[in-house]
Amino acid sequence: MRVIEILTVEALIREALPRATDEEVAFLIARCEWRSLHPDNADLLRPFTVRDRAESRVDRIGMLVGCLLTGQRNGWFSSLIHPHVRRPIADAAARV
Repeated sequence: MRVIEILTVEALIREALPRATDEEVAFLIARCEWRSLHPDNADLLRPFTVRDRAESRVDRIGMLVGCLLTGQRNGWFSSLIHPHVRRPIADAAARV
């Protein structure tokens, strides 16, 4: 397990959710700060490519946040994440 660089997470969030407010990004960063990531899940931190669609970027941010908060790669898709943590990602992704 290694503690992740929070600037990497912030850059991914801002790139995947370009319409997210500063408050939403700060909320997500505060939740992810000082969390560790298992080396098997390090691919979640790789930069986005031009082949990544908007939906896949949002899904990967959800997976990353869920993985950091629960320690499980599928943590975002289970009921372990409180709805008020999910809401900023869903709200920012819904803005067109």
